[in-house]
Amino acid sequence: MGKFSELAYRDGYLCVTMSDIAWDKPVLCISYFPVLKTNDPSSHPVGERVWEIQRYVYEWSPGAHNTRQYTLIDGNNTESIAQDEIPIKKPRGRHKWYQGEWHKDRGS
Repeated sequence: MGKFSELAYRDGYLCVTMSDIAWDKPVLCISYFPVLKTNDPSSHPVGERVWEIQRYVYEWSPGAHNTRQYTLIDGNNTESIAQDEIPIKKPRGRHKWYQGEWHKDRGS
């Protein structure tokens, strides 16, 4: 499934989120990895997508010649400060969750 990252503010930190769909249950898993301790996230593009350009380095670019880079606080050793699990709604009809997605239940 597709992974994506964006900037978020959580518990006093500007964070890069890592999102993925769980393999074994219908939830979107979001982990928050800190890049900067701040009480004022307003000068950062919170909610915008970022791209990993090197290991543990992310870039936000709204246009040519205008980029910002964010590095995880502890590089490879950075741990998530929070996790969210958001349920993925079951489609209409008979479906079962299997290997990270809903599949039509063809009966037994």
